[in-house]
Amino acid sequence: MMSFIFIAVFFSALQGEVPVKDREAFIREFDKVAGNTTSIQCDFVQRKFISFSKEPLTSEGVMYYQNQDMRWDQKIPNEYVMVVSGDVVTILEGGKKSEHSLSSNKLMRGMKEIMVGSITGNLLKSDQFETTIFENASEFIVKLVPISSRLKKMFEKVKLTFDRSSYRMKNVVLSEPGGDYTEIVFSDAVFNKKLSIDLFSL
Repeated sequence: MMSFIFIAVFFSALQGEVPVKDREAFIREFDKVAGNTTSIQCDFVQRKFISFSKEPLTSEGVMYYQNQDMRWDQKIPNEYVMVVSGDVVTILEGGKKSEHSLSSNKLMRGMKEIMVGSITGNLLKSDQFETTIFENASEFIVKLVPISSRLKKMFEKVKLTFDRSSYRMKNVVLSEPGGDYTEIVFSDAVFNKKLSIDLFSL
């Protein structure tokens, strides 16, 4: 694990990133922003880079978050809706609805831990990851390496990029053990707007 952290620091330096000067100050400020966030509505563009495709698989849509619940509303290239509420994931695709328990679906549980945890701030304190924090002139970059065997099977590493002035997440990169990875870029975010509870049920 220590060798990975050294490599991460080395390559980050080549990219103009340096270890954050005051880790605790960053976490305190991030916690303050997260604690004052009641809801988020934002656009997303997701690009999945896979070994057998020259071009990334791209999708676009809107993400909603409120009170620990999340709705992933994909519009392009096809309609796909995923709602995570409590311990239940509901998916609507092709006119068919299905429900899954997070306790029995490791992939979806891992995704919720990362996406919701990065909004609430819990991810930065999680004992499920080895965490290193970097900064450059405009961003904070949080790099996570899974510790638990459950998460190691899904992700090799996770990279979260936050705007330096607002402490809001700009994008996330999820790297898989086989070399494939997914990048999600967020834009046009609206914070603390009361969202209809109907968004979080299908």
